[in-house]
Amino acid sequence: MSCLLSISSLVVAATSDIEQGIEAFEQQDFTVAKQQFTQRLSLNTQDAVALQYLAKIALQQQEFDDAEEYIEQALKFAANQAEIHFDAALIMAAQAQNSSIFSAPGYAKKSLNGFKMAVQLAPSNLQYRQGLMTFYLAAPGIVGGDEALALVEALAIEKIDPVAGVLALADVYRNTDQTKELKQLFSDADKRFPNNAAILFKRVMYYQAEKQFDLAVNDFKKIQTIVPKDQNDITAFRALYQIGRSSVLSESDHQRGVKALESFIKAAPEHEELASKSWARYRLGLLYHELGDKNRALELYVLAKAQATDKRLIEKLKRQIKKSS
Repeated sequence: MSCLLSISSLVVAATSDIEQGIEAFEQQDFTVAKQQFTQRLSLNTQDAVALQYLAKIALQQQEFDDAEEYIEQALKFAANQAEIHFDAALIMAAQAQNSSIFSAPGYAKKSLNGFKMAVQLAPSNLQYRQGLMTFYLAAPGIVGGDEALALVEALAIEKIDPVAGVLALADVYRNTDQTKELKQLFSDADKRFPNNAAILFKRVMYYQAEKQFDLAVNDFKKIQTIVPKDQNDITAFRALYQIGRSSVLSESDHQRGVKALESFIKAAPEHEELASKSWARYRLGLLYHELGDKNRALELYVLAKAQATDKRLIEKLKRQIKKSS
C-alpha cells in the first residue's frame, strides 16, 4: 500500500511540475519555466513535453540553435504529436530567416514539412492550417511557396470556421493583390457577420496599409463599442494600439492616439498577439514629441528601452533618445 501511495505522490508531483512550468511560460517568466523543464529533463531525458517547452523558451529568447536542438529531440520521442511538429515548423522558419543564403532554403523546407505534418495529424486545427497557409503565401516558390495552395488552405479553414475563413481569404487576397475580391469579401462579410470584431480589425489593417486612415478609425470605433472590455478578449486592445499607430502614421489626431496608447499601456495584458508595452511607449513618445512635450517623450523612450527586447525597436529608441536629449 505504501508503495502505491509513493507512486501516486510522484505522479501528482510530476503533473504539478508540468503545470507550474507551463503557467510560468504563459506568463513569460522564462527563467522559472526553464528551471522547471530543465529539472524534469534531468530526471527523464526522453521527456518530450520538457524538450518541447525548452525549445519554445529558446525560440522566445532568440536562441535559435538551442531551440532547433530541443525540438528535434522532442520529435524523436513524440513523432505523432501535431503540436510538436507545429512548434518545429515555427523554429525552422525562424532559423530560415536568421541563416545564411546557403542554409536558409533547407530550414524553409523543414518548416514546410512541419506545418504539413501538423495539419495531417490534426486537420481540424485552425492554427496549424493558418500556419501552413501563411507559409505558402510568404515563402518563395523555390522552397515551397504556392499561392494556389494557400487558397486551398483558406477554403479548408472556411469549412471549419466561416469567420476564420473570411480572415484567411482576406490574407490570401491581400497578398496576391486581388483587390476586387478583397473588397467583395469584406462587403459580403458585413452582411453575413455584422459587427464582427475580428473581421473589422482585419479590414482596419487593410485600410491602414492603403493609408485610408479615416476608414480605419471608423472601424476602430465600431470595434470598441462591440468588444467586451475585459482581458479575455484582446481585439479591443489590438484596436487601441492600432488607433495610436494610425495617429503616428497619419500624423494627425494626436490626442486621440495618446488616449488610446495610454489606455493600452495601462490595461492590456501581456499576450503574444499584442504589441509589447515597449512598442506602445515608443509610439506614445512619438506622439508627445509631435505635441511639443519633448520631456515626456524622452521619459517614454528611456523606459521603453529599459524593457525592450526587440533589437529593431531598441535601435529606433536609441535614435529617438539621442534626438530628444
